[in-house]
Amino acid sequence: MPKIDKRIDAYIAKAQPFAQPILKKLRSLIHKANANMEETIKWGMSAFYYKGPVCGMAAFKQHAVFSFWKYNKRHLCQKGARKQMALSLT
Repeated sequence: MPKIDKRIDAYIAKAQPFAQPILKKLRSLIHKANANMEETIKWGMSAFYYKGPVCGMAAFKQHAVFSFWKYNKRHLCQKGARKQMALSLT
């Protein structure tokens, strides 16, 4: 079960209209890839943790950002989810 942080809901709601569906999709894919991922707000942006910081997303006036802090397929994706995540992004 994903560990949802209501502050992320508020962050997405405050984002520019173009960024909201992007952030929602990324959030969904992150939790689909690893159901144990924890959400939080760090440095004023959405952050996702699993055994430490893994990735984050942010929205600005004219662009949205998704970044990895560290990559280890064991941390990001549960078995079989990596391919599904890649397909969902296309």
